[in-house]
Order: sequence, then structure tokens, then C-alpha cells
Amino acid sequence: MKQNEAPMERSHSWEPSSRTWQRLHIDFAGPMSGQYYFIIVDSYSKWVDVIPTKTSTSQWCMKQLRNLFCNFGFPDVLVSDNGAQFTSKVFKDFLQANGVTHKTSAPFHPSTNGQAERYVQTIKKLLKCMQDEGGDVDHKLCQILIQLRKVPNANGKSPYDLMFQREVRTDFHVMFRNMNDDDYNNREDSRREPRRRFEVGDRVQARNYTKEGKWKFGNVVS
Repeated sequence: MKQNEAPMERSHSWEPSSRTWQRLHIDFAGPMSGQYYFIIVDSYSKWVDVIPTKTSTSQWCMKQLRNLFCNFGFPDVLVSDNGAQFTSKVFKDFLQANGVTHKTSAPFHPSTNGQAERYVQTIKKLLKCMQDEGGDVDHKLCQILIQLRKVPNANGKSPYDLMFQREVRTDFHVMFRNMNDDDYNNREDSRREPRRRFEVGDRVQARNYTKEGKWKFGNVVS
């Protein structure tokens, strides 16, 4: 065993959550290209959020969590590693004031924070691949989140479905709808009778939309 290597420890097994937003797991990924990524995972739905940042202070973390709590409510439990930003007094006071129980993984054993750690590794790999490709990383991060949130879990439901009781509308749905619109228009065109073409001299009948409301007859002159 290397001197700086932590002894092996069995990963902590968390009790399954019974509802959404009951227990959250948080962690940081990075730095990558000068940025960190704050990762939040709901243990029940596997809903994941990722927030890019160049800082990782307790105050910054509290601000992001406050925004999430405003949108989704307060969780019962928040699980983190023992990073300084998560073990500071101000962070602990923040959670306690909002009735959130704070649990930490074993010191020097972030693998015990399993839910977030797995997503950290997944997102790291996805971001690394996308950064290698170049382009707008923020846009690609949005694409990553869409994919992670719409993939069904073992229970057959996606994080979107479990969080909001509906499936997300994606660019695939827009493309599929446009294809259906084209099919509909093509079918309607095929049902229409072909337009009749008139020649000069043909006798025709035209509706008179004045008060008389009668049909008039005439000949095509040009």
C-alpha cells in the first residue's frame, strides 16, 4: 500500500428514498479548463443538476442550494463529502436553519457518497469528450443534462417523469411533429381534386357575391 493511499473501506449503502427530493447528494467535479462543476443528484429520481463555477466557497454553494430549494423545496437529507466548503460552520448553520439533516461521507473516502460520485465520474467523462471536440461547453452541458434526465431508470421512468409527472419535450419531439405535419400536408394534397385548367374561349360560370347572389356566365378571354 502506498503511504498516501487511504485504506480500503466498504462503500456506505444508503437506504432507498421513498419520494423525490427526499435525499440529495452533492459534489464537485474539476477543475476542467479552469472550471469546477457543482453536481446535485436526487437519490430517488436520479434527477441531476450541474452548475459551472470558478469558485467553490461555502457562500457560493449556499446560494446555489438556496435557488434549488426555492424551486423544489427543502430536502430531508443532504449528503456531501468532507470538503471544507461543506464542513464550515456557516454551511452547517445554513442547513440546520432550513431543517435539512447534513450527512457526510467517511473522511478521505468520497466513494461512500456513491450517488453523486457516480454522476461525477459520468459527467467528467462526458465533459471531457465534449471539450476534446471543441465548441460551446455550456451548450454541450445542457445537452448532457437533457440526456441524463430523459433516460429511464431501472423502474422504467425517467428523472423528468419522476420529478414533474410528465415526459420532457425535446428536439426529437419537435422533429417528429414536423415530420407528421409534412405527412399530413402530403396526404391532404393527395386528396384534393386536381385543379381544372381553362383555355381561352371556354365558357365558365362565376359566383356573383353582390346582393343578387346569382351565378353569372361568361367566356375566358385571356
